[in-house]
Amino acid sequence: MSGATFAESRLLSLRTRQSAAYKGLHALLMAEGAKDWRFHQTFDHTQYVALDVDIHHVFPKKWCDDNKIPRNLRESIINKTPLAAKTNRLIGGASPAAYVPKLEGAAAISSDELDAIIGAHLIDTKALRAADFDAFFLARRRALLELVEKAMGKQAQRDVDAGELTGGEEAPEAFAEEYDDPQDPDDVTNEDES
Repeated sequence: MSGATFAESRLLSLRTRQSAAYKGLHALLMAEGAKDWRFHQTFDHTQYVALDVDIHHVFPKKWCDDNKIPRNLRESIINKTPLAAKTNRLIGGASPAAYVPKLEGAAAISSDELDAIIGAHLIDTKALRAADFDAFFLARRRALLELVEKAMGKQAQRDVDAGELTGGEEAPEAFAEEYDDPQDPDDVTNEDES
């Protein structure tokens, strides 16, 4: 990977499943031991298929829309992670402050155990439990960039101010294209199936 390069701002524009970098970043997360939040299963090939794993919003689309989170941030890879379909349905469109305690009950594990599982997705669990999108987003962007740097074996280009959600060219109006994908399973807002 000595010839590989990566700019931090790329994390802000990675939004589509067809992108090799998008798929690669989630493969890195899974290779680092990320597990499903509800079933606490690793994402090996068998579990990936059995759990019907896909990439889903951490802060759900409905919550983001209700809280006026810009679409470019909502749809960024920073706000997405691999999860089982049933886990995504349990989350629905709820605030993380509401769905994390619900996940604890469904998974039958302690808060600390769930925090460790969520943390393996490089997510700041305090920010998630507080539904603090800005703190979550900044911390996860840093963590994902460090994951990429580890995989490349060298430093990435840091071209976004550490305290800014977006950087210059990455402002919301820079992504005027349509984000909503009618085929996107992450748009599910119903409750867990019984």
